[in-house]
Amino acid sequence: MVLVSLLMLFVSGAWTIASIMPSTMNKPLSSIMLVTTTVSNISFLLTLLVTMLLYSEVGPRERLGKTMVYLFSAGIIALAATVMLFLIAFLTTPPLFLD
Repeated sequence: MVLVSLLMLFVSGAWTIASIMPSTMNKPLSSIMLVTTTVSNISFLLTLLVTMLLYSEVGPRERLGKTMVYLFSAGIIALAATVMLFLIAFLTTPPLFLD
């Protein structure tokens, strides 16, 4: 689970950079995208923390396992929401013509 958490943290961080780069998008949606990518990043970081606590056997194993699954699921859901918001912002932004 450590490798999967690290991979998803990397993907989420890369998506954070990619989603905030376009400056011509809808500003309110850009703010919401930034918040949801931040939630995703924090969720994956906390998943990594709980995984390390689980492997070092600090705390109840069953509770840490459930917490790890919930945090990872929240990160995936937040990442999916960000992708949907990016698609909506991209499709609703009028084209920019350079003369």
